[in-house]
Amino acid sequence: SKPVSRKSRQRANPNWHPLPMVRLAMFGLVIAPFSRAFSRPAFGLSRNRVHRQASRLAANLNTNEGGLPPVSLLAGFLGSGKTTTLQHLLENREGLRVGVIVNDVAAVNVDASIIARLLPSANGEVDMIELENGCVCCGPEAGQLAPAVRRLVETARERGAPFDQIVIELSGVADPAMVKYNLLEDGVRTDRVVTLVDGNAFPALYHSWDEMGARGDLGGGEQAAEADPCVASKKVVELLASQIEEADLAIVNKVDLASDEERSTTRAVVRALNSRAPLVMAEFGKVDLAALLPGAGGTGFQVEEEAVVDHGHKGHSHNHAAE
Repeated sequence: SKPVSRKSRQRANPNWHPLPMVRLAMFGLVIAPFSRAFSRPAFGLSRNRVHRQASRLAANLNTNEGGLPPVSLLAGFLGSGKTTTLQHLLENREGLRVGVIVNDVAAVNVDASIIARLLPSANGEVDMIELENGCVCCGPEAGQLAPAVRRLVETARERGAPFDQIVIELSGVADPAMVKYNLLEDGVRTDRVVTLVDGNAFPALYHSWDEMGARGDLGGGEQAAEADPCVASKKVVELLASQIEEADLAIVNKVDLASDEERSTTRAVVRALNSRAPLVMAEFGKVDLAALLPGAGGTGFQVEEEAVVDHGHKGHSHNHAAE
């Protein structure tokens, strides 16, 4: 019988890819040098140009305007564990006063409602602003983020209890490079980007050629497309690579649900995309405070390379519902 060509298979099944799952790590090594070139943020700017302009802005902004506390971004797809990580951070903040901004493209900010449950027991040390119905990356709501940061900081100062840290949980469709750029344009420096990936789902996502607009499970589907028009046609792998490349800390979360092959593949691809960022393997988003927040705990930025954080979850149902 006549052999079927690769192009014929791709026409018959757009999701078909010639590389089997087991070779994903090698694929990551090959694609890494080119991923920035094919990633195109909104406004027609290449990622390289965004980084160049952001570097120029940062050079003229030695410190955050108005003496803002350190600002950190939590990035990652829906289901990667951002909210669980933020919840763990707030429950183990070691006396730090933390201002939180939660961005969601949906009309009802589910993630914010989860964090809000912690506020009554925080003794005024945690406060939160919700940004709904829009993505602060490239959508119409992008200009709201820096004013929200300042409003949160000013409110805490007026109460006589200024924040030590600001943490912004981004929507699942956000490109942290664009968020950093938007903040810098308005005089707010980002001190750390923490990107989470799902260790169990990552190999399949990196293998996918789906468009984000078709994957409501990752970023919000039609609502995300309306809130951030530039994301609808963006490939899943493109946004995934962008989020990892921008990380100052990469967290491979849910490793308790991942197989040995999934863990090793995820680790190899993340390393290929971003070799400068410390990488930590975690369960339930439980990562040391000093790794998550700049200067927290007085220990600087020390992460045990690729360490699995074991919190004694053996023998229970691994329910990662609140992600």
